[in-house]
Amino acid sequence: ANMTGHLWETLVVNDLMAWRETVDPKPEILHWRTKQNEEVDFVIERDGKVFPIEVKSANRAKVDDVKHIQKFFKEYGKSVPHGLVLYNGSKLEEIADRIWAVPLGFALGL
Repeated sequence: ANMTGHLWETLVVNDLMAWRETVDPKPEILHWRTKQNEEVDFVIERDGKVFPIEVKSANRAKVDDVKHIQKFFKEYGKSVPHGLVLYNGSKLEEIADRIWAVPLGFALGL
């Protein structure tokens, strides 16, 4: 990934870690990767539910961005209420079934 992508991920990691400190019990923040190297940037595990999160530095969220989240849905079934794609745009929208594109600024409370 390019530098910008890494920067965004770092921002999100820092923010997730800060948020995690405010929540009780503390959720697990994990990374998910399959043997085929499909991966989801972050997975938050809380109260028996798991939430996959992809981080994209692009200013448009594409359906292509959700492939791995959909794979994650298949694997974890009912324990996944929805997934998120955090991106550098301004629209909050459902881009695929139960997968929401969320502007990073909105997610980080900027």
